[in-house]
Amino acid sequence: MNLIRAALFAVCAFMGTMSLSAQVVWKSPAQAKEIIQTELNVLHAPPTPPALVLGTQQAEMSLQYARNSCPDCMVLKFKQEFMKRTLVKLLEGGTDTGVAVQEVRAVFINAAGTNQPVLAAVQTTYLYIQEKLKA
Repeated sequence: MNLIRAALFAVCAFMGTMSLSAQVVWKSPAQAKEIIQTELNVLHAPPTPPALVLGTQQAEMSLQYARNSCPDCMVLKFKQEFMKRTLVKLLEGGTDTGVAVQEVRAVFINAAGTNQPVLAAVQTTYLYIQEKLKA
């Protein structure tokens, strides 16, 4: 009987820790608005040009600049648009940052349809947003 109780306790304790770890706690809307505005400023900042190295050919410099300026332009555009739409939802009176983020994510996923590169960019963007707005 004690063995059964111990097993049930272990299962309940394990399930409780899993449900707690699965919960995502979002920052308050006021904090999220500040973070989003800061991130939008960073995302819209022009890239810094690479340092001029004597003897470097123009083609190599152009390639280096392209790598520094936009490693993944689609994800950059998604990040900017995702942040803007989330900010609009919060400015329109959204009282839960997580709900606003999930609503924007749903719009992006619906628009992507079955396009795998776009869905991957949406997921990458969502993970980025979650990293920034999670408490």
